[in-house]
Amino acid sequence: MNRAKWILLLLPLLYLTSCFYSIDKNIGESSEYSKEEIEDAVAVVENNYKEFLTVGRPITLIFDQEISDRVLKDYSDDYKKELIVLSSDIRTKLVSGALSPLSIYKDYYWILEKDKNSWRIIQGNFLN
Repeated sequence: MNRAKWILLLLPLLYLTSCFYSIDKNIGESSEYSKEEIEDAVAVVENNYKEFLTVGRPITLIFDQEISDRVLKDYSDDYKKELIVLSSDIRTKLVSGALSPLSIYKDYYWILEKDKNSWRIIQGNFLN
């Protein structure tokens, strides 16, 4: 019974601490986009990730030109569009569907498309 009380007391604390976080960012050099454009794409993922990722949250966001080019080459025949890929590690929630709860998964990718002066997420998922 004592153990159950501790668990009930710790669950709200665990929930609250999982709500407050910052995303670590690592923005590499790009031959196509300025640092500001990449930072804008990162901000879009920070503000809108819940539309694509319901079982967790990103804990890192990384732009690497080589990774972006490789993923886009496999992803789209229309490679001429203004697309960018950010990779991330995600931490799952306590209730996380088929994924292990409260775990870190690597290689979650965000594909964003630039439309005029703003980015929008067109896909967020693990890629094969």
